[in-house]
Amino acid sequence: MLASPEAARFVLVTHSHLFKPTYPKSKEKLIGSSALFFHQGHYHTRIRKLVQTSLSPESIKKLIPDIEIQVISSLESWVSSGHIVNAFQEMKKFSFNIGILSVFGNLEGNYRDKLKENYSIVEKGYNSFPTRIPGTAYSKALLMEQMSIYEANEGGKMPLTWNQTRNMPITHRVSPKPNTFMPFGNGVHSCPGNELAKLNMLILIHHLVTKFR
Repeated sequence: MLASPEAARFVLVTHSHLFKPTYPKSKEKLIGSSALFFHQGHYHTRIRKLVQTSLSPESIKKLIPDIEIQVISSLESWVSSGHIVNAFQEMKKFSFNIGILSVFGNLEGNYRDKLKENYSIVEKGYNSFPTRIPGTAYSKALLMEQMSIYEANEGGKMPLTWNQTRNMPITHRVSPKPNTFMPFGNGVHSCPGNELAKLNMLILIHHLVTKFR
């Protein structure tokens, strides 16, 4: 447990070589001892570079149309269900589908369902959290920003572009102080898929605030 931003920076960035990440043995056996986050040093650096190449901004640009289709499909299914939506569980499903898309491309439904079934067996040890947009003045500004993009795309008829996902200053405005909120970690062991995760949320927020109430 780290009690301050300074301590977080000390452990994760400036003196990360003094701290070795450890996980339960059961997790290592399920995933395999060669997995990226079980290591540090030269092996970790080499494997991380390979992973980051496939998840770099340049690589994930081409996923925007497919992510957008997944976002719209998810939002419409929540509305049509007529039930209260469990945001935590639905966002886990959404993130999983995008992860499958980024690794395997567009799979047939039965293959994707089988992967999801197998993944759920080892997924219990993982942590995730829902994201909530507060109904404040910030959310109104966010809506205006996203509506301007929506109108520029002929009322949502045109797909989002990479440049539009990069040009959302209001969406990015609320930034926590350094080393106080680190959902992707920091330093050499930060999540290599953070750009893809942020792209998912940008596209989801855009369609959520422009098409649904």
